[in-house]
Amino acid sequence: MTTLTIVVYAGITQYSGMVDSVGIIKHVFSDMDGTLLNSDGVVSNSNAALIKQSGVPMTLVSARAPMEMAAAIAKLGLHAPQIGFNGGLIYKPGRHGWDVISQRTIDFTAVTTLLRAVSLDFPDVSLSFYDLDRWYADRVTKGLRYEANLTGQTPTIADWRTVLTSPTVPVFKVMMITFDQDEMKRLQASCGASNYPTSHRAVGDGLPRSDARGGAKVTRY
Repeated sequence: MTTLTIVVYAGITQYSGMVDSVGIIKHVFSDMDGTLLNSDGVVSNSNAALIKQSGVPMTLVSARAPMEMAAAIAKLGLHAPQIGFNGGLIYKPGRHGWDVISQRTIDFTAVTTLLRAVSLDFPDVSLSFYDLDRWYADRVTKGLRYEANLTGQTPTIADWRTVLTSPTVPVFKVMMITFDQDEMKRLQASCGASNYPTSHRAVGDGLPRSDARGGAKVTRY
């Protein structure tokens, strides 16, 4: 078994896959934002038809939460394992939710320390976090509305202190959004100086950094 990588920078295609000894693609892995999804944040009907017609198993690899991947998974009729939270979660769509295969959450102390520091030092930054099934924020902000419009999700509004009451509460991602470039640089410098675990999504996946999308600067841990 060898690995095939297909990248088309001028278009929207960026796939990798497993190929057998005779060159037949056995499995396709694809990013979502800026790749599989179009400018409206959805899988186009033509791409969906082609992918389903191919009959090749497909795994989406994204920093999105399962709830934010669900529409694409359903439209493509995917049954293979999927990868969310930048590898923090490997799961299969089940009849009543997500069947978790593997998960790696952020350390509880690191999460609470980060949330407390950002809320105090950067009060204008949109701050939110995710467990397996919910997206939490303590208030509605411009950044929160921006992300909700992008993913089609509605956050649960709650003070993080009332949610994160025990280390048993899993947190997969912390997200910070600002539309002020200077503020984002200060935020990055502050977080970069601390030893927080990092797993985040912007348009491209990688280590902590900002990404400009429609004027917003997004950092995800």
